[in-house]
Amino acid sequence: MSKTHNGRPRQWSDDKLLKAVRRFKRQLKRVPTQADLGPSRPEGYPSAATLAYRFGSFANAIEQAGFDRPRRGRRPATSR
Repeated sequence: MSKTHNGRPRQWSDDKLLKAVRRFKRQLKRVPTQADLGPSRPEGYPSAATLAYRFGSFANAIEQAGFDRPRRGRRPATSR
C-alpha cells in the first residue's frame, strides 16, 4: 500500500477518490464544492484538501471526475 506525504498509509486510491466525487454529486444532485467537502462533510467522503493534494487542485479533481471545472466564486451548474 502506498503512503501519504506524512508516511501514513493511503486510505484512498485515485480511482476511489473520483468515484466518491461522482457518488456525492448524485447524492447532492449537483457537482460538490470545496465547502461541501470541508470539515463538516458526510462520513465516507474525502476532504477537498485530499482531492487538491492528490490532483494538484480541487478544480483538477472535479474535472478528472468528468465534470466541468468550477468557476471561482460561482456554484457549479446543477444540470449535469
